[in-house]
Amino acid sequence: MKVRVQTLLTCVTALAIAGSLAWLIVVSSYDARRNDARNRLKQIMHELRIYDGIANHLPRFAELQEDGSAKSWRYDLWRFLDHRAGYNFVDESTSDFNTQFVAIVGPDTAFQQNSRISLKTLPDNMIIVVEVHDSQHHWEEPGADLNIDHMPQYIDTRNGKGISGDSKGVLVAFVTGEVWMLSNDVPFSTLSAFFTVSSAKGRSRDALLPYRLLPEAR
Repeated sequence: MKVRVQTLLTCVTALAIAGSLAWLIVVSSYDARRNDARNRLKQIMHELRIYDGIANHLPRFAELQEDGSAKSWRYDLWRFLDHRAGYNFVDESTSDFNTQFVAIVGPDTAFQQNSRISLKTLPDNMIIVVEVHDSQHHWEEPGADLNIDHMPQYIDTRNGKGISGDSKGVLVAFVTGEVWMLSNDVPFSTLSAFFTVSSAKGRSRDALLPYRLLPEAR
């Protein structure tokens, strides 16, 4: 009986250890994916600052090519930097080349069709690039970007078409290049106040702090 009890305890301990290891693997995998996404968005912002420093303005959110096709600011950035920008827009764990990061575009935003805006003229607290979970647009295409006048007025965690990350939160990038992960509970009205020049000017990020998820948050 004593041997059987000891064997049972050994099996229970082994199962508990296996369960703990499996949990750690899941958490580590999640952290790795989110850190990768965060770092890629930081790199995109770094590259935009290089572009702006040389050209003295950001790219238009869409540009007609010689063949008549329209390409996004992502393509312009990639081409401008002699293809060094790489595929920071794409989640390489997926099998497609759809963009994971899009710009807020339209009137009074950083990306306008008829005007070229410089980062130097924008409020530091302005959000200019956000995450989209399922854009269904190749990273070169302009259709994925979110127009301030027509975008979904909520954090679209269910369908992943508007601003959306994962079940925990979404990545956003400020003019300064800083990247924050915000909880999906952030009210859209609070978040969108940082999308335009006139609204973000003089506004404090303190309004977003209650919804900020630190890198170590799970």
